[in-house]
Amino acid sequence: MNLAMDFWQWIGTVSALFVFMLSAIVALGKVAIKQFEERQNTRFNAVENAVSKRDDDFTRLEREWMKFLAELPIQYVRREDYIRGQSVLEAKLDALYSEVKLAQLKGAKHE
Repeated sequence: MNLAMDFWQWIGTVSALFVFMLSAIVALGKVAIKQFEERQNTRFNAVENAVSKRDDDFTRLEREWMKFLAELPIQYVRREDYIRGQSVLEAKLDALYSEVKLAQLKGAKHE
């Protein structure tokens, strides 16, 4: 079996193979780019969802913080305020004790 080809047949065959290989490379490149874009879109969507969740969590945390700040004066008494209140109560008790003692002394004098 003898394989004899003209120069132009060789050129045609080689160019056909070249075009075929180039088309295959371009097709594979398009598939690779499409897969890359799909992965990027998936990643971007995941990041977008994470950012949205973080924003929701931040909003919820901020709302809870504002609620805490609003309730804080109701639930918390400063040390100075407590001491002032105790001082007023003790002063009233001292005054009451003085009145009771005076009443006892006056009662003892009348007997």
